[in-house]
Amino acid sequence: CAAMVDSASGRRAAACLFLLAAHAPTPAAGKVLDLDDISFDMEVTGHAAFVKFYAPWCGHCKKLAPTWEALAEDDLLGVKVARVDCTQQKKLMQRFGIRGFPSLVYFSKDGQLYKHTGSRSLEALNAFARGGWQEAEIYDPAAQQKKKSAVGVAGFSAVQFLVSVYNDFPKIFAFLAAVFLLLVVVLIFTCCQLCFYDVMDEEPVDEVPLAQQDQDKSAALAETKKDM
Repeated sequence: CAAMVDSASGRRAAACLFLLAAHAPTPAAGKVLDLDDISFDMEVTGHAAFVKFYAPWCGHCKKLAPTWEALAEDDLLGVKVARVDCTQQKKLMQRFGIRGFPSLVYFSKDGQLYKHTGSRSLEALNAFARGGWQEAEIYDPAAQQKKKSAVGVAGFSAVQFLVSVYNDFPKIFAFLAAVFLLLVVVLIFTCCQLCFYDVMDEEPVDEVPLAQQDQDKSAALAETKKDM
């Protein structure tokens, strides 16, 4: 029985070692650690680490790759150099508010984050990892998430508005047509009123009675005969 127990314990221990080996970070060329959702906290939490969040299709990431591997070979005073493939590790990308590639984030031993935004030359990265991060502003992933959420809400609201306009287009068109017709009626009524008042404002012409007209004609004839 004791032999069977020892054998079972040995198999369990071997299985545990196999799982740990499977999830352990695999150093790439130049001691760069490839991190995933499982190994990230084990390698980074409580340690100083300089992590590159990248995407394989990103041209800037490809250009930075040899420099990043060379950085890992430098003496960085115990700072780990690692990378996270964001196309495979979406949870880590969301967790740290990554919105562009490559994003270079320094993790201090006390848990603070600092984002490198300067030159990506080997000298600049080396200086940042060896202490330059202390002059950088603290990087807050939660703030990045809020910005992303705000943009997402605004975009979603705009889409909702366009969809509602499309769905209610017949009603909106009918309403606009009614408003247009009302404006036309008001315009016509206003023009008619203006014309009416213009006519009313004209000075009336004094009419001469027929009897007066006959007298005027007779007087004119008499004057003509005198002259003759």
